Amino acid sequence: MQSAYRVLEIERILERLSSFCQSEKGKRKALSLDKLPEAELREELIRLGEANDLIAVNGRFPISPSEDLDKPIGLAKKGGTLSEGDLSRIADDCESMISLRRYLSKASHEGRLAELSDSVKGEEAIAEEVRRVIGPNLEVMDKASTELKRIRSSISRLTRELSSALPALLKKYGPYLSESTFSMREGHYVLPVADTYKNKVKGIVYGISNSGSSTFIEPSELVDKENKIAELGYQEKEEIRRILHEISLKVGDHADNLLRQNDVLSYFDFVEGKVLYGESLHAHMGALSEDGSLFIPEARHPLLEAEKVVPNGFSLSPNRRVLVISGPNAGGKTVALKTIGVSCYLFMMGMMVPSGPGSLIPYFKKILVDIGDSQSIEASLSTFSGHMSGIAEILRLSGGRDLVLLDEIGTGTSPKEGEALATAIVEFLLHKHAYALVSSHFEGLKAFAMSSKFIENACMGIDPDTFTPTYKLMLGIPGESYGLKVAAGLGIPSEVISSAEKKLSEKGEGSVSQAIGKLTRLTKENEALQEELKKQEAKMALREKKLKAEEKDLENRKENYLSDVKSIKEKMLEDAKAEIDEAMEALREPELKQHKLAHAKRKLRDLEEQESRTYYDGPVEEGDYVEIPDYEIEGIVSRKKGKTLFIQTSSGASFQVDENRARRTDAPKEKQEAISGALLDLVGGGSLPLEVNLIGLHVDEAKEELSHYLDQCRLKGFKRVRVIHGFGSGALRKMTQDYLKANSRFVDRFEAAGEFEGGAGATVVYLK
Repeated sequence: MQSAYRVLEIERILERLSSFCQSEKGKRKALSLDKLPEAELREELIRLGEANDLIAVNGRFPISPSEDLDKPIGLAKKGGTLSEGDLSRIADDCESMISLRRYLSKASHEGRLAELSDSVKGEEAIAEEVRRVIGPNLEVMDKASTELKRIRSSISRLTRELSSALPALLKKYGPYLSESTFSMREGHYVLPVADTYKNKVKGIVYGISNSGSSTFIEPSELVDKENKIAELGYQEKEEIRRILHEISLKVGDHADNLLRQNDVLSYFDFVEGKVLYGESLHAHMGALSEDGSLFIPEARHPLLEAEKVVPNGFSLSPNRRVLVISGPNAGGKTVALKTIGVSCYLFMMGMMVPSGPGSLIPYFKKILVDIGDSQSIEASLSTFSGHMSGIAEILRLSGGRDLVLLDEIGTGTSPKEGEALATAIVEFLLHKHAYALVSSHFEGLKAFAMSSKFIENACMGIDPDTFTPTYKLMLGIPGESYGLKVAAGLGIPSEVISSAEKKLSEKGEGSVSQAIGKLTRLTKENEALQEELKKQEAKMALREKKLKAEEKDLENRKENYLSDVKSIKEKMLEDAKAEIDEAMEALREPELKQHKLAHAKRKLRDLEEQESRTYYDGPVEEGDYVEIPDYEIEGIVSRKKGKTLFIQTSSGASFQVDENRARRTDAPKEKQEAISGALLDLVGGGSLPLEVNLIGLHVDEAKEELSHYLDQCRLKGFKRVRVIHGFGSGALRKMTQDYLKANSRFVDRFEAAGEFEGGAGATVVYLK
């Protein structure tokens, strides 16, 4: 039996996934990934979803490329001394964990990933100690210890003294030298003394030239200083070893936590790699189907070129578990089988599904496949024998929670036997309650599928004019092979084609094909009619809903109008009485000021106007004039979002209020004429932020929000704003850029945001 892992080329997919990981362990996790047990898959999908949301909103995780630190940390745990490089890499991990925790905290994230990061204790002290001792070039710095600084100072002083003595020695021994320069031998300064005069220079011999004409001698005047420098060099190495050993012991004390930290960081790298790879495929999160339904919209094979691949939707359910795919040769049937297999396999490895949003996939215990040529020379198996051998094993293993993919089932033997065998195999899989997708040319199998409520036909599309494949899968319709028409298009003589058609007709074998062709046409016509009917029904339902809402609104107004007006007027009269008393009291004052008199008159005039105003019950909509009794303010509703109203007052102030605090009313007489103009000014009023966040909206909603926001920005005169669309699948980013390109009349230019403004997750727009 064929291996689904091999046939579906999962290894190639995982190689691409690993290229999106930075760490050694992350890459290994990617390359060794396989189907997860169901409980693990549920957890992994939760973590993947959290990572996808975090990266879409906040950008990539702030972690440096991490190496596998199991060996060095294990050595430290045993009391060994680590190198400068190993200690520096451990410090990198500690700092990455600090940055990651800060990232999650800033994002206010609480979930599985936060729990994972919290499972590691902070190791800031080790990072600080390593950075104090080891420099950026992996050298132990002078400040690592007082003794190291003293040793290096002594070496520097002696080296300077040595260097200053060299010119005098060259002059002293110049007549005896074969060359007037010092050389280095084994770390010592030596003079090239001519062999004739080698007894003239006292010192230590460090070798003879290849020609034998020169002897390299360290002058006795330098021996003491160089020996002292060598001794200090040894002391320096010992002090460095002592310093590194001391830090290594601290690493050993925290070994278990540091190993856990290394694993956690590699997992974050791995799950980020899955998100980034998913983004590159325009993939989406799938969900585990609880009722056994399988739904994968716009599925695409991840190994095909994105520009050429044709998306196809797949749908199965417990009541319709088998899909028979027919159609022309080279029409995409095999690719369709592999696409559904790959989509399900990736999902069960805890990866994003290369499809449109909303995939639902059951947990399949096994994915069993027989796709491609099963011929085996070594086993003396023909293609038919190879297929049958594999299918026999599949039939033995398959069960109710398995997915079976069979390509060109029953081929390789006589057509009648093959057709009967294919039908029986599909029937057997139905009895085993397996989910199956099979491809076939057999008319009998298509007819069997049409007669069973548990099986659905599907076909790969073909252009009726050119008879070239469209690679589009059409559910519910059996396909024709178009063998004779394709053969004619490829140059087979017309008399041969005519003879073949005649033979088919004589044998009666064309009748099923003709019936299928007729059924296909009728099905397409029926689908078109059903689609039109659905549209009309939706319009009627919407219209009916609107009429009912209007009827209810009118009824509510009628019922509540009198009582509402009565209570409002009673309240107004009480307020009026109090204000009239206040005004009359003011008029009785013996020294009434002019401004107090005017104020009293204005109150009386306002009361007269208020008494004549009408209030309405019912929902408040954009453009309505409302009063907010709690705050004694009124204005026009500029925008409504859910239950929140955005109010613009006549003074230009803008504020938000809950809908149940407002009541719709007529505008005051002196404001009626100004309302039309005020409505035009609403988008320019109030406080407008310098950015708009589209994350979480569907593309159509986001486009409407973006258009509304940019209109406000233009009225405000803004020149530079930011659009936050996140990373996600890339759909919001593409919509944003397409909209900006299409509106160059007011958009000057746009560019990806900088590193600290969201990077590729946001776009900066410059308005004209």
